[in-house]
Amino acid sequence: PFWNQKPDLLICPLCHFIYACTPLGFNQLGQDLVFVNQNESIESLLSSNAKLTFEEQEGNINYQFITNLILNEMDIKKKEINNIEVFIRHGGKKQFYSLTIIDKNLIKTILNCKKELNYIKNIKAKIMDQYISVSEQALNRLFSRRSLWDLIFYLLINEANTFAIRQLLNIEIKRKEGKSMDYKIARAIQLWNAGNILAKDFKGDANNENKLRGAVIKLQNALRVEDRDLFFDLLIRLYSSINKAIPDAFLQAMKSTEDFKEIGTAFILGILGDKENVQKKQDIEYA
Repeated sequence: PFWNQKPDLLICPLCHFIYACTPLGFNQLGQDLVFVNQNESIESLLSSNAKLTFEEQEGNINYQFITNLILNEMDIKKKEINNIEVFIRHGGKKQFYSLTIIDKNLIKTILNCKKELNYIKNIKAKIMDQYISVSEQALNRLFSRRSLWDLIFYLLINEANTFAIRQLLNIEIKRKEGKSMDYKIARAIQLWNAGNILAKDFKGDANNENKLRGAVIKLQNALRVEDRDLFFDLLIRLYSSINKAIPDAFLQAMKSTEDFKEIGTAFILGILGDKENVQKKQDIEYA
């Protein structure tokens, strides 16, 4: 801070004083400076900033704020929490300030999705020649109150690890906090199982496996552009080829676009399957 304590510019005493005071209250975490405005009381303000910890992991700073401020430090069942403001001065070549407001609804969303966020904590997806942090991408969308569908489809198209995408689907369902949340989670599991069973029916025959692989790509595209007619046409062909009936749960995809995407994504993830040797540990990285 303050040019690493080596100011190389001649400035007036007043400006010097203002610059010198600017970093006060901020924690230096790696290259970044952070101040948490938990303004319920002076005590909570001091506590929120004093307990910040930081692991030297690039691109993981947002997740660590949530871990410290919400998952570990706060118990919203005991008291009402006001909005929390997190100010960050980002270091590196392009230095800039950002403000993140964590409101009550976001806190509830994070707590509802605590299990999924812990699962994807250290997951990085390889896209082309670069790695992206799945948790950071998800949290950025939650912070800005955006859905995760663009991230889900992006990872699907680029053949990222399906375990991570499955957690994102659960987060997208849970973030709405509707009365049907538990039902939709159970429905997603049902459709995942349906896709997994279908994949097993096609397994063992090279021609059938290639046919299924091509159909999955078309199903993904139909889902992404919200083309239900094309999706169901492909679905009918797949089940007809193995002389089996389409599960009744697919009928609910006609209710709304959101239902269609939830059902279709769960089904495709079931076809693709999770890696058999994947262990659900926070310290494992999935590529």
